[in-house]
Amino acid sequence: MRRRHLNLFMIMAILLLSLPLQLKANDVAFGMGTGYIKAEGIEGTFLLAANFRFNLTPNLILEPEFQYWRGEKKETGYYFKIQEPVRFPQLGQWTSFQYEREFQDFFLGWNALWFVPGRSINIYFGTGLGAHFIRTSNKNSHWVPRADRAEFQIMPQQKREYDKTKFGAGVMGGIDFQILQNASLFITVRYDFVENIRQFKVYSGLRVSLPQEKS
Repeated sequence: MRRRHLNLFMIMAILLLSLPLQLKANDVAFGMGTGYIKAEGIEGTFLLAANFRFNLTPNLILEPEFQYWRGEKKETGYYFKIQEPVRFPQLGQWTSFQYEREFQDFFLGWNALWFVPGRSINIYFGTGLGAHFIRTSNKNSHWVPRADRAEFQIMPQQKREYDKTKFGAGVMGGIDFQILQNASLFITVRYDFVENIRQFKVYSGLRVSLPQEKS
């Protein structure tokens, strides 16, 4: 897990260094926030987000963004319950049981935003592309015969982890509320199109612009 985190931060650093060096300090802002995510088939959960903003023009913004969330999904499994007497093991019925799967999503992407400035309220909307590094942990079960009853007992196993990278696209929009000369509160609504795990997000936080250079 630590190695995966390190790789994500290295990728972010490389992407940031690839930006044009002629950007002025007042063209750069950093934002961090929290919110709510509802992914396809998964219970709603807590979201963390962080991003940088680079003003390419007064209305066009380039925004690398990192997000993380963790959620659970309930699944249904089945096992064959043998009827007594045991000498007729072919007689029985299928019985269901519940187990949980845990999902973690490390997202790293780029957004292109159109910025509509106002006096104290700024509106933005746009689209983005990125990679979702998804880790799934399955709490599996297996079946062993019980000595006291003619059936199979469900026994929990150790968690098994599966890693998969999925690429997705998203659309978003939001509002910045200016509270200080170099600080604003923001709220963003976003929808990501990801294979088998589409995601609706609402998150808000604080955005701080770097101090303007003195002429």
